[in-house]
Order: sequence, then structure tokens, then C-alpha cells
Amino acid sequence: VEDTIAPIVTNCPTDLVVDNDPGVCGAVVTWNAPVATDNCSDDLTIEVISSYESGDVLPVGEHEVIYVFTDAEGNADTCQFTVTVEDNEGPVITGLPAGSITGCPNSPTTWDEPTITDNCGDAGYNVTSFPTPNLTSGMLFPVGATTMTYVGLDDSGNSTTYTFDVVVNALSPVTIDGSDEVELCLGESASLEVESPVAGMSYTWSLFNSVVGTGSTLTIEGVTEDDEGDYTVEAMDANGCVATDMIEVTVDNCGIKIPEAFTPNGNGPNELFYIENLESYPNTEVIIFNRWGSMVYESDDYKNDWAGVSINKLNVAGDQLPEGTYFYIIKLGGKESEATFGKIYKGYVYIKR
Repeated sequence: VEDTIAPIVTNCPTDLVVDNDPGVCGAVVTWNAPVATDNCSDDLTIEVISSYESGDVLPVGEHEVIYVFTDAEGNADTCQFTVTVEDNEGPVITGLPAGSITGCPNSPTTWDEPTITDNCGDAGYNVTSFPTPNLTSGMLFPVGATTMTYVGLDDSGNSTTYTFDVVVNALSPVTIDGSDEVELCLGESASLEVESPVAGMSYTWSLFNSVVGTGSTLTIEGVTEDDEGDYTVEAMDANGCVATDMIEVTVDNCGIKIPEAFTPNGNGPNELFYIENLESYPNTEVIIFNRWGSMVYESDDYKNDWAGVSINKLNVAGDQLPEGTYFYIIKLGGKESEATFGKIYKGYVYIKR
């Protein structure tokens, strides 16, 4: 009597479709193993034709699992099913700003390029901007809010969206009070001022790319030729955005202007023997004589401070010189390299009491 009847398989699993496990390009898949009975023997040979068994991690893709049950006479029956692991996890986007970033209207806005990772290998991305299209890092953005949208896409068609805003606020312009040019005489002092300075703004002045002052006003004391050039003021707001303006400062040798009279009478104006532009000529010598030829005043570095007081104790009128005409000799100081160095002025000045 020959046994020609194959084992009978029961409980053969149906085809399985599962999602990948989070962060894994695969999934742990389990199923109930099939069983078989035979007419002549309980001792069956079971062969599993597959690289995976229940409880293994199956990679994303389609996998065929075959169980073969064979009895002692070589009769066999099979159980065959398919396990499909689908990648339904989108890429992960990192490295982009959170929420929003602030840009400046007159300089590019930049941020780091994102890092795109995926559970199943490489992934790419595309980027869009709204309402102004075709903007990205390193470009000038318009005033207002621009929404940047990054979409990561993997090979399985899964996508992830990440958005943030680029906010650009209008920047108050900065203007230096006055014209575009200031002409100064050597030794003169002047102030450069920001017109209508804005609270909360910081101001920095520079000349030849070197910082020369801060604040809304820059004072130049006793200008020299080194102070000549284009002065730039930078106004920075709380977001680090900068507006600039520039003014040209020229420095000339204006020469001196000697008064014909002064009035040291204590009523305010014209109290001193004031020589205009004398600041340009340090160490200028001044000698004053009365009408009899006696020296009444002398200085080897005149500071525009003579008020008609005699330094000659032999003066008949005491320290206060009487009203009258006095003779002066002025010898200019300054730089020895200048043509005006040592130039002598002679003339008369009238003291009016």
C-alpha cells in the first residue's frame, strides 16, 4: 500500500501589508505560522523558503514567504503568502529658523541651508516663497512678511513641509543736518548732527572706514588737514539694520582776520582782541605797543584772550589801558612747512572804553 496523499496545510496566513516602524526603513513583522496534518505520519519535514521568519525586521519592499510541508513518503504541500512593508514616513527637515527671522530692507537676509534626513536613505527638497516668489537665502527681501516653505520629498513619495517667516521692517532714513558739504578753516571747530534722531537708534561716525565718534552729534575740535574727508554716519536699529548718510568736510587755510577795534568795557560783545581763524596757527606771537612805543602786551602763543590789560607795570594808567590807538605786530605760527609760517602782520587797533 503506497501513501500518495500529501499533507494538508491549515491556517496559511493571507498576504500582509504593514507600515514601516518609526525611523526605520523596515518593520518587525509577525504572523501565525501555518500548520499541516498528514494521513500517515505526524512527523513532517517543514522547509521555509524565505530569508525571514515571523518576528524578523523586514526591509521596505515586497517579500514572498513559502512554507513547504513534506511527509515521509515525499508528498508535499505548500503555504505561500506575501509580506509588503511600505515606507509611509516623510523626511525630517532640520537646521531652519524656528517661527520667524528678522531681515533688513537694504541688505540680504541669510540663513543656513536645511539638513534633510530620511529613514530610507537620501531625500531632496524644494523651496517656495509667498507672496513674492523665487526668494531664498542670500537675497534682498521686501518690507513685510514673506513666508518660506520647504518641502522635503523621499523616494517613496512621502513629503514633509516646514515653514517660517522672513519679517523685514521699514527702516527710518538717516540724514545729516545741513548740506552735503561743510567747509571749515584750519583750527576751527564744528559739529555734524543727525537731523531728527530717532530714539532707540545707535549712531556711529566714521572717516576713511575708521570710527571717529558715536551718538547723533559729532564734534570736531580744532580741525586739521587730517580731519578732511567724507564722514559717514551709520544709524542702527534694534534689529541690527543700518541706514547711512555721508557729508564731505573740506579744510582750508582761511588766513586770519584782525579786528580794527574792540571794546573791553564789560558790556559783553567785543571784549577781547579776537583774531579770526587764529586756531589754524598755534604758537602765534603777538606784541602790542602804545603810542609812545612802549610794549604793553606780549604772547608767544596768543589765545585770543587779551582784554586791553597792560603787562607793563610802568604803564601810566595802571593795568587797564586807556582808550586809544595801539600798534600790533603779529607773527604767525603753525607748521613750518606752510608758506604762511612766520608771516608778519603790522597795524593798529583801537581800544574803545
